[in-house]
Amino acid sequence: MALTSAADQLTVLHRAGLLHGDVKPANVIVQPHGGATLVDLGLAAPLREGGALAEGLTPRYAAPELLHGRPLTVRAEVYALGVVLAEALQAVRTTSLAPEALAELAAIAARATAAVPAQRFPSVDELASAVRRAAGLPMPAGDADYDVVLWPVVGIDAFAGQLLEAAHALRPGELLRVVGPPGSGRTALLRRLAWSLGAEGEPVATIEEQATARSVASELGAYASLASVFVLVDDADALAPAVVAEVRRALAEGARVVTVGGVELGSAARELTVPPLEEHAARELVRRAIPSLGDEQVRRVLELSDRRPGELRRMVRTIASDPVASTADVERALGAGTSTARVPDAPLERAVYYLDRGRYNDAHAALAALPAEDAGKVPVAIAHARLELGLGESAAALARLTPLASLELSPEERAEVTLYVGRAHLGVGDYARALELLGPLAETDGSIGVEALSYQALAHSLLGNHAVALAGLERACARAAENGVARIEAVALVSLALALQRADRNEEARAAYERAIAAAERASDAGALATIRVNLAGLLKIRGDIAGAIEQFEAGLDMGRRSGRRQTARQALLNLANLDLYLGRLSRAEARIAALEEQRSQLPQVLCAQLEGLSAELLARKGNVEESVIRYEASARGYEALGRASDAAEARLEGVLAEVRLPHPDVSALRARIERSEKALGDAPKHRPLLLLAKSRVASIAGDDSEARARIDEALAVAREAGEKEWLWRALEARAELEEAGGQMMLARRDREEALAVLEEIAAGLPRDLRE
Repeated sequence: MALTSAADQLTVLHRAGLLHGDVKPANVIVQPHGGATLVDLGLAAPLREGGALAEGLTPRYAAPELLHGRPLTVRAEVYALGVVLAEALQAVRTTSLAPEALAELAAIAARATAAVPAQRFPSVDELASAVRRAAGLPMPAGDADYDVVLWPVVGIDAFAGQLLEAAHALRPGELLRVVGPPGSGRTALLRRLAWSLGAEGEPVATIEEQATARSVASELGAYASLASVFVLVDDADALAPAVVAEVRRALAEGARVVTVGGVELGSAARELTVPPLEEHAARELVRRAIPSLGDEQVRRVLELSDRRPGELRRMVRTIASDPVASTADVERALGAGTSTARVPDAPLERAVYYLDRGRYNDAHAALAALPAEDAGKVPVAIAHARLELGLGESAAALARLTPLASLELSPEERAEVTLYVGRAHLGVGDYARALELLGPLAETDGSIGVEALSYQALAHSLLGNHAVALAGLERACARAAENGVARIEAVALVSLALALQRADRNEEARAAYERAIAAAERASDAGALATIRVNLAGLLKIRGDIAGAIEQFEAGLDMGRRSGRRQTARQALLNLANLDLYLGRLSRAEARIAALEEQRSQLPQVLCAQLEGLSAELLARKGNVEESVIRYEASARGYEALGRASDAAEARLEGVLAEVRLPHPDVSALRARIERSEKALGDAPKHRPLLLLAKSRVASIAGDDSEARARIDEALAVAREAGEKEWLWRALEARAELEEAGGQMMLARRDREEALAVLEEIAAGLPRDLRE
């Protein structure tokens, strides 16, 4: 557990563009509960193209290439962790692990310490995922504070370099004072200076607030002369008088002293004032700690903290798990706002207040505070149903609301019940009934009419009626803008974005998602933000923006957890597992899929269908093609049960692409499945490159090279026109295989080089450790 905890922290460091520089057991502090803290970041180096200069390495944990003068890389730090794992396995005397698990861990250590870097795990988190799977350890908690490793080292490089130069410039007996407000990072800088001087072989003595005169005298007494010794004093103003006297004695004997504070020590040869963190570094620190914060919210946090690392850290901890969806939310959480808005005291009004803001955990608590005798009241039932819809529990909402239809309701209550029953039918996949209920309501005025029109049009989109859906959603957006209620505008805009995406109008969809985010932030609607970001991430992945997709999925996951929108969080997890597969991080993908399988009974049908498809892809990547084909068909049937014919066709076509890899595929059966899928897709452009690629593959194994080439050329043209980079490189690779089989080696090489260029373009925005 300690090793995986250290690996998680090292992953955070790598993701921030840094290498640790000296990974070894002495720099992993094991905690009583079994976790660990990664320490000694003084040698941390920027992760650049081609690696970084290796300094201060411990030879036992240094990868072979480093001992031959090669640069430090992510895979070199994978090697160091592999040595730590191998040593831990050798030191084990008694263990609860089965022999099979120990053997698997030994194989993991062997791969991590392979002599050839390319044969090692591509990233530290992939190594950690493999260890967790073999040892039966859980995935890291979503709220694990692994970003703590970054705060002492990110954004201080330039000033740390200045401090090191100034320290070297001191003459014997001179004093350098580091000044700055509390929380500005003075202590972290002093520790960084100590690490840097130590790595250079300089004699260093450190004195901290709790030091005693005896301990200081003992440490300084270890040196025959203090003339060459650096004495670093943290928080000198808090030292006991006897300790201050020892520091004065050291100065008198020629020590070069660097202090935080310590005016009473006398005049300094120089003072260095700690500047605020570089803006981009401060922004990244906040984003890593709270991925769901939008640009405006991050900007406000930086303003309030003056970009001081200690104050930033305090603010991040103050926000904690709060669902912060707007700048006003930031100010409220940090006690810096001037808003007079207050949360209602009465439980039902408080619940509605939170439901309007997508804060489902808070709404649940408010409803739980209602008196038992209120449980049968219509407004209470409606509030509970809204909560269930927000949590993705559409069947429960439907069961709660259906009995209300036979009651005598006010016109307002009747409209609300009809709206939420229609939404519930949409959620369980009964699109026809949703249309029947929402149609008349969509013609009414006010917020409920706009919301009904948005969901009615979305049902049309899910049924493949794209023109009808888009026309309805354009009307809904126009009415929402006139209505002036930001929450309703966000509903209309995200529905429009989804319909545009399903109609393969991706650039327009992206613009609509961005407008929806802005509206949801104006409404402080945390739940809506979680959903919008997850949907936007899916679009970015199709467009080849993998870095942007990861950022948005992580933001959606974070906000889903904070707001209590569990199904959105699970959707984000599922899609992150899909990206893990895309990036070749099979161990991490397998761990995520296993975690989702454990929650299968809590997943809605649509997520179960997606999970089947994800499992099928993992099986195919691991070489279990026959089982993969079975799981793709299960995914298709799951979508068909929901009336989502185009999604079922996509799963079935992916199954075709898997099955053509079998030794003796049934060509007639494959063509029948393609025909069935093409009929389901109709004229919709979505999934057309996949359809054409499947046709090409089947034609190729049937020996019809002309047809295979024609269909793959068509797939390439469609992918280029739509800007779908994922399908572009897949089609190029497929055409290269055709050309190679036909003896056209130069053409095959050309297509493979173009496919590689597309992949490199996709990877360009990724953190460097993920590019591996």
